[in-house]
Amino acid sequence: MKKITFLISMLTASFCFSQAPQLAYDIYPGQNSSVPANPVLFNGSMYFSAYFSGFGSELTRFDGTNTPIRVADIYPGFNSSSFEPDPIVFNDKIYFTATNGTNGYELWNYDGINPPAMVMDIRPGSANSFPEKFTVFNNKLYFYANDGSNGGEIWQYDGTNPPTMLLDLFVGSSSSLASHFCQYNGKLYFSAKDSSAAAKIWEYDGVQAPTQVFTDLLAPSYLYVYNEKMYLRSYNTSLSAVQFLNFDGLSLHTEPNITGPILAVLNGTVYFSNESTVATTGYELWKYDGVSAPTIAADINPGAASSNPSSVTVYNNKLYFVANDGTHGYEVWSYNGNTAVLTGEITPTVIDPNITFMIVYNGKLYLNANNGAAVGQNGAELWMIDAPLAVNALEKNTAVLYPNPTDGLLNLSSPTEFDEIDVYDLNGRNLAHLNFAPANETQILLDITSGCYWMTLLRAGKTVSRNKVIVN
Repeated sequence: MKKITFLISMLTASFCFSQAPQLAYDIYPGQNSSVPANPVLFNGSMYFSAYFSGFGSELTRFDGTNTPIRVADIYPGFNSSSFEPDPIVFNDKIYFTATNGTNGYELWNYDGINPPAMVMDIRPGSANSFPEKFTVFNNKLYFYANDGSNGGEIWQYDGTNPPTMLLDLFVGSSSSLASHFCQYNGKLYFSAKDSSAAAKIWEYDGVQAPTQVFTDLLAPSYLYVYNEKMYLRSYNTSLSAVQFLNFDGLSLHTEPNITGPILAVLNGTVYFSNESTVATTGYELWKYDGVSAPTIAADINPGAASSNPSSVTVYNNKLYFVANDGTHGYEVWSYNGNTAVLTGEITPTVIDPNITFMIVYNGKLYLNANNGAAVGQNGAELWMIDAPLAVNALEKNTAVLYPNPTDGLLNLSSPTEFDEIDVYDLNGRNLAHLNFAPANETQILLDITSGCYWMTLLRAGKTVSRNKVIVN
């Protein structure tokens, strides 16, 4: 067996990454942070809030090609109007919460052409009504707001007439704290408090006043529709215990399989963060296909520690999410239905890049992230992940490479002779090229930084095999 040794130095790879996050735009140049937040897609563009030099956080538009631009200075100067939280599209306009400095935080809209406008000063003057928890149901916009007299309650808006309060659920100046809106079987379900001072499940058909249902359940949360059922978590007063339940439209049932908040559905399988008393794992990504018993999808932070998966988003037939493996801090991971992979390190330390959203737009996955505020870093800006590396399409692995992963010593065996070897990083950069007498087998010593590489075997300039190599 012919032995070949080669050295490659000054490589930056430190982990076997799939397509890594990369800075999309440094909206507030340098070490400053634009802090993009609250994205929404509207008329072919992505809108979000961001800070610009000389301005506060304002409504921003990104067309997928050009640098994001500020749409309007709603609160003039260095002040921030916000554009929060969770804006929504209704009747060909974006609805959001903002302040112009004269009125408090109120309901605003933007049609993509004319300047943003306040819909109504629900709590007159400089006081704030803080509209939030927007949802569209039966051609109306519903949201939670406080008019200063009735406390925080559910309001409705038909797009034409002034918004009105739906019902004073908690009569008087107290707030109902309505939240967890979920549409199921043509009705709107939500959690809210009344004079009993305990949050319960309410049902609203769009016509009659909302009514309480399942009155022995308190503090309902995680309402989610999957496979023609509504799932939720609640405290059962009769059992004095927290339960995960499902509702089929007729009756309520104890849910034995989905024992945590549902995060996403991919290819018919539901993914959730387990809340059951599993002593061997912490809060990790679990999956349930509706037939077999639920299983842990990935124990990213091994053992009893938790990876705490969040911001789960479906992109290019994979799940992308934020998780902590205990080594790299909170970074972006991908999951293809079988294996979870760290996509890359936005901050090459355990410092949290503070990712709070991920959204698919124009064929790419966009996210907000902070890579640090030191010289040469960008602060909190807009990042993206382009289409993931199609490993199966790139591999032409007729050769056998072992052991793989390797600690450096690697054996190569091919049914076809080869007389050249090329080594590439995942960005396609050629790191080494070797020529030698034709052979079917050889052994090489890789003295390179731990990471993931492509190795191409050639004969007379033509590719014999292309394999992925992982170096520990």
